[in-house]
This record gives sequence, structure tokens and C-alpha cells, in this order.
Amino acid sequence: MMKVAKMNCIAAFSLLLLCRCNTAELQPPNYCQMLSNDQAHVNYDKSDANYLSDKAKRHEIFRNNFFEIMEYASKEGFPQINVKQPAPDSCMQRAITITFIHIAQSDVTIFFDKKIKRLLQQEIQKGNLPPNLIAKSIAIMLRTNELCRQTKVDLLQFVKDLAIESEVVQGETLSEMLKQKELVACE
Repeated sequence: MMKVAKMNCIAAFSLLLLCRCNTAELQPPNYCQMLSNDQAHVNYDKSDANYLSDKAKRHEIFRNNFFEIMEYASKEGFPQINVKQPAPDSCMQRAITITFIHIAQSDVTIFFDKKIKRLLQQEIQKGNLPPNLIAKSIAIMLRTNELCRQTKVDLLQFVKDLAIESEVVQGETLSEMLKQKELVACE
């Protein structure tokens, strides 16, 4: 009798562990580590032989951080950004903001991916993602990067699809900024 009770107890405990493992919450990204990774391989010296390699490594880090945030958002909803949160969550707003800015600057076309765009739309509609975060990221990209005609067309469609064309950044709407942006030849 004691042996059967012990076996039942072990079976119940095993089942409990199995259930707990299957329903475990997805852990949020380590935003402080994201910030640290973001600043790795900073090299402003264009004459340095490692400049292009460092730039490529940084862009890969930006992509990894962005996709980690998007994966979390797809399963748990976009992280609620709050500047008043205590450490370690105080890194959250900075990490998310800098990741969006750096993605816009290094490869804005990532935003045009259908799955990414759909997820961003859904999170904006739910009120989880502030539309101004994307607008500010694109506005910074417009000030710091060249823009070719096709990317401008795609970007105009993207901001229209997300209904963020009238977001105001430093006194101008995003659509005004896009219309005024001078173009370069597409490669």
C-alpha cells in the first residue's frame, strides 16, 4: 500500500512538473543586456580596418534585439513602456526605443515585412505600442539617412497602413517629413 502511494505521489509530482513546464511564461527580454549589446562594436573611425566589420556586427545586434522584442510581443503583447519603472525594468524603455531607432536607421525595410507590420498594427490598435515610437524612429532615420525612391514609396505605404502619417515629431507630421525628403538613386 505504501509503495503504491509513493508511486502515485511521484506520478502526480511528475505530472505537475510537466504541466508547469508546458505552461511556463515566456521570459521577457533582458533589456539591460540589450542596451549593452547595442553599444558593442561602436567604431566611428572610418579609416580603421575594422570599421565595416564592426558596423556589420552592430547591425546584426540591432536585428537580433528587434526580433527578440517582436517575438516577445507576438506571444505576450508589446512590452508596456514606462519611464518611471525601477531597475532593472528601467532599461526597458531605452532598449526598446534605441532598438527601433537603430532598426529604422540600419534597415528600415524590416518594418515592411508583412508579419512585422501586422504585429505592429495589432499592438498599436490594442494600445500596447505607442505609435509615436515608430514615428520618432522613422523621423530620426529621415534626418540621418539617405532615402531612395522605392524605399520612400514603401515607407509612405507603411505609415499609411499603420495610420501614423499624422503623428507629429518636432512640429512636423511624419507624412510631411517623408514628402520633403530628398531622394537618392536606389542601388
